[in-house]
Amino acid sequence: MSRLPRLAVVIDAGSGPGAPPPGAGTAALIALVDGGLDGIGVIAGDPSSPPAREAARTLGEFGMADRLTIVPGPLVLRTGPDGGRPFALDIPDPAGVGLAGVGLGLARQDAVVFVGAPPPAVPPAGDEGEPGQVSAPRSWSEEYFFAGVFHQEVEGLYRVSAEPELAAAQGRWIGEYLRGRYLLPSRPAMVSASGRSAGGPPADRAGQLRRRLYLRALTREVRRGHARAASAGYPLPVPAHRD
Repeated sequence: MSRLPRLAVVIDAGSGPGAPPPGAGTAALIALVDGGLDGIGVIAGDPSSPPAREAARTLGEFGMADRLTIVPGPLVLRTGPDGGRPFALDIPDPAGVGLAGVGLGLARQDAVVFVGAPPPAVPPAGDEGEPGQVSAPRSWSEEYFFAGVFHQEVEGLYRVSAEPELAAAQGRWIGEYLRGRYLLPSRPAMVSASGRSAGGPPADRAGQLRRRLYLRALTREVRRGHARAASAGYPLPVPAHRD
């Protein structure tokens, strides 16, 4: 039986003090699961750390405590042979070789959602060539993500804002897409609009205005994408995984 994609939301990749607060990743995960996706949340670090405890508490309040996976870190993103799916979230050993998600339950992910910038990408296990196309630092910049969310070149790779309000809205948007209810615009349209996302700290009035404008634009785009999906017969963008 076909199912929706296997999805991981990286709440914290183990980037240390500069890591985004866990509220954004948990908000995105809750939105995705509420939308019918089979998602898990991933935190790299100490299970007793404040971010891990906060994420566990929040997910527990929504009956999703079993969807949180805490692993040692930091994590790296391992791409498939062509630089895309399937993805694996690995723990690199000192020699720089990832563990391919073995024993972590993080191998063969059809889609991965990151908060802010994703961790480094590395080639598939056993591949001695250059890393996949998403490994270059420039490929993580916002210009590569339509509206700051959808990577234009790598299907199944998404990012959400570090602001929980925006992350929840973006999580719902990704969920609509993965369920085939929303269809992205043409590539030229995405290229011209890429990188447009809200910013600014919560206390900054200009930042608050940008976020409101972004959310309004997101609502309009989702409405347009619903119409495109209906015209196209509601195609699923990411093939359902099979065990």
